[in-house]
Amino acid sequence: MLGERPGRPEFIGLEDTNSTILALNSDRADYAGTTQAAALDIQGQSPDEYGYIAQSDEQGVSTDLLAMFLPRDNDLAEPMYEAFQAIFENGEYERVMEDWNLQDASVDEPSLNPMSDDDS
Repeated sequence: MLGERPGRPEFIGLEDTNSTILALNSDRADYAGTTQAAALDIQGQSPDEYGYIAQSDEQGVSTDLLAMFLPRDNDLAEPMYEAFQAIFENGEYERVMEDWNLQDASVDEPSLNPMSDDDS
């Protein structure tokens, strides 16, 4: 009945996004929690099949940072950061985010280790 609260949801921990979508498609899960970027990607691939609801900052979420992980000892972090800065400066980042409909998950500028006090 509309207006009634459903029972408490059961958490099903899955390995990755593909497993999560498989659970949705096979009716083993009614909904899934993902990052906003993942939700946008999933919905973009099947717009008539999926929708998404995003939490607000007031509800306790923060920026959905898209990230690249690199081993600290391979000296690629700084060149990759510089390359990321370059695609911001030439407008390519904005074009890619628009092409993939990820504007809601875009960032204003690149950052290196934004959640760390250690900048190495």
